[in-house]
Amino acid sequence: MKKRKVGVLFCGGCNYYYDRWQVYLDLQEKFKDECEFGIYRLETDEHFDAVVLINGCQSECLLKTDFNGPLMLLTNKNYEQAPELLRALLDGANLDIRSDWKNEKSTVVKDENKHYVKGE
Repeated sequence: MKKRKVGVLFCGGCNYYYDRWQVYLDLQEKFKDECEFGIYRLETDEHFDAVVLINGCQSECLLKTDFNGPLMLLTNKNYEQAPELLRALLDGANLDIRSDWKNEKSTVVKDENKHYVKGE
């Protein structure tokens, strides 16, 4: 089985509330048999099956760019559900959060007590 490509991009860490690196390592371990993880480079034109944005807080600073693949945003509000959110994204759930960041807002959707950030 061909592994899915998952790109990961970290915020600058100016106001983080959790161990972002540990969340990344945990995702790598949990999905090691089905995903190939790598650091997402902003200048890339490579397509990814999923792009995980790891924000240390809820400011959504990483949303201010375009990405090549479906997005999942992790913040201090939902990082504990990271494995479930990535599973849902890989299974085709609409978690793409390419929202109206120009107006500094996103739509937060609750589903079975899990917080997803979802675009329009």
